[in-house]
Amino acid sequence: MFSTVEFLDAVKHKHGLESDYALAKFLGWRQTRISQYRGGHRELDDNGCVQIAEKLDLPPAHVMACIASRRAENASLRGYWKDAAKLLKDGTWALAVVTVGALAQIAPAPASANAAVNSTPYTLCVRRRRRAGELQRRRRRRKSQTVIVAAANGPESGNTLAG
Repeated sequence: MFSTVEFLDAVKHKHGLESDYALAKFLGWRQTRISQYRGGHRELDDNGCVQIAEKLDLPPAHVMACIASRRAENASLRGYWKDAAKLLKDGTWALAVVTVGALAQIAPAPASANAAVNSTPYTLCVRRRRRAGELQRRRRRRKSQTVIVAAANGPESGNTLAG
């Protein structure tokens, strides 16, 4: 699988660019970005993958899968991404993905799929925060109602304000 640097070198070679400065101008990037890629401080993002793929006449999904294989945290994920990159290189799987995507737009999603989407860590976190905010608002309302009732009864009734 190609790395970011190998993709950059392939673009330079294909388009006859002499330097990283010329490559940066060709891609519309800053030269520091190319330096960060070469130094290993940065990997291609999705937009960069698409740009590189267009310059090399490759399927963007192939370039993205190659870069994802480099970013993968463990060996099994790396292997899955490498397999995907090999399949996506010739573009045959792209047709299958488009077909499945089109069918997914036509067919209604099952209820279990909606439940899976609604239970991602992000949505669960958002729900927890909203719930916590609702509880805080209720506590404030109860506290303000207690203060109003105690003030209405006056100090002679013997009621004291408790928190």
